Amino acid sequence: QAINIGPRTATIRFNADELVRGKVYYGLSCGALDHVAEVTSFSTMPAIQLTEVLDDRTYFYAVEATDEAGNSATSNNGGACYSFTTPDVPDY
Repeated sequence: QAINIGPRTATIRFNADELVRGKVYYGLSCGALDHVAEVTSFSTMPAIQLTEVLDDRTYFYAVEATDEAGNSATSNNGGACYSFTTPDVPDY
């Protein structure tokens, strides 16, 4: 799930049933997930902060979990990607 969504940052968090490292592929369309953010520590609830986001945009993302044995799994909402929208920063 996308949490703490701000105009320039967002955090993606997911649950796992074992210790994993999390990675998020994200971009402005599901077909172009051209940014990557990750955490290197193992957790059952990785929280990955995305910092290369702009205000007033919809971002699409998929997550990857890798366990301590090196096995990985990806979740992309059945090929449709997950999404969130950053809030607008008004021009004064």
